[in-house]
Amino acid sequence: MDLIAVLRTFLRVADTGSFSAVAAELGVTQPAISRQLSALEQQLGTRLVHRSTHAVTLTEEGRDLIRSAQQLIDSAEALQQSVGRTRSKPVGRVRLSVPVALGLYLGSHIGQLLDRCEHLSIDLVLRDGVSDLVEEGIDLEVRLGPVADSALTQERTD
Repeated sequence: MDLIAVLRTFLRVADTGSFSAVAAELGVTQPAISRQLSALEQQLGTRLVHRSTHAVTLTEEGRDLIRSAQQLIDSAEALQQSVGRTRSKPVGRVRLSVPVALGLYLGSHIGQLLDRCEHLSIDLVLRDGVSDLVEEGIDLEVRLGPVADSALTQERTD
C-alpha cells in the first residue's frame, strides 16, 4: 500500500465527505476509494469513517488522523522537492578540456554559470593538443578541426 497516496485520498474524502466525488477527481471508481480507505483502516487497526448511503462522516479517530496525515504528506512533498531540486540542477565537479583560444573565451563566462549553479565546479583544462581522457580524468573535451580518428563521433552543425 502506498501510504502517502492513501492518506491523500483519506484527506480528500474527509474534505469532501464523499467517496464518489474523490473517485471522480482521481478518475477511479467509488469502490476503489472505499477499498483504499478500508485498507488504511485495517493497517491502522481503527475505523476512520462512518459509511452510509447518504454521507461519509469521520469517526473521532478519523478526525484525529487529519493533522498527522497532512504533516506526513507535507514532509513527503518537501523531501521530493528537495531531492528533485538537487537532481534538476548541475551538481559536482566537471573536468573540461578545451583549446587555449576557446578557454580564454569560456573563462570569462564560466563565472556566470557557477554563480547560478552553486553546487557545480568546473576544472577548465586549456590545451591545444588531444588529451588522454581516462588517464587525465577529463569528463568532456572540445576540439576544433577535422576528426582524425574515425572511432570518434563528429557532431554535425548544419
